[in-house]
Amino acid sequence: MQKIKRNISLDFQRRNNVRMVYATQCDLNYRVIVISLYNDGAIYPIQNNTGVVAAINVLRPDGKSSSFPAKISGVSEVTYELTSWPLGIAGEVKLSLALYSSDGGRLATAPFTLYVSEGLYLGSQVEEDASNQTAFSNMMAELAELNLRDQMREANEQDRIANEKARGIEEQGRGINENERVKSENDRKNAESSRSQNETLRKQNEEARIANELLRCQVADALLEGLDNLLLIQAAYLSAAGGGV
Repeated sequence: MQKIKRNISLDFQRRNNVRMVYATQCDLNYRVIVISLYNDGAIYPIQNNTGVVAAINVLRPDGKSSSFPAKISGVSEVTYELTSWPLGIAGEVKLSLALYSSDGGRLATAPFTLYVSEGLYLGSQVEEDASNQTAFSNMMAELAELNLRDQMREANEQDRIANEKARGIEEQGRGINENERVKSENDRKNAESSRSQNETLRKQNEEARIANELLRCQVADALLEGLDNLLLIQAAYLSAAGGGV
């Protein structure tokens, strides 16, 4: 059979002028409420994969209340399939939609009315719909687990950022040490180059000293040789002059 859908709009900041939603006592699996959400007339976006879940709160005419999970079926849309518990008692049933976030937040709409007509045949008894109440408890448990995972993810992210900063500081220190090593190596090379230049200059000075010493000796030898020649000339002159002046 084709399911019966009832589309309504709920605003978190305006009065909700929802006409009565109708059902019959003990209907099951064929009544669906599709809720579009607004915030002061503007579409209120929700995402199914960002740690947000939806639930329908129910208050029956017998004074009993419960809450059941609903499906986020669009960007700003929630779908709830009426189960036996809300339809178990004839009369006016109050419903509201609530959004729960993984950080512990809750946001609910004002109530709207579901009128449940009396069923002529109810079977042996009216179901308490324990399975759907258990599903809501499981949904909230999963939301708490998601919150814990988000907290762990945030903690891991903080640890990652801290480790990245520490790595950056270590890398910066390594860069400073490398720069100092390069500077020391350049200083060593410059000192070695200066030492080599000084050694070359020392050798050049030593070679110049040796050359000057050789020249001095040559000059001295020449002078001595000139003096000897002069004495020989003088002796020859004296001999030619008869031994006297």
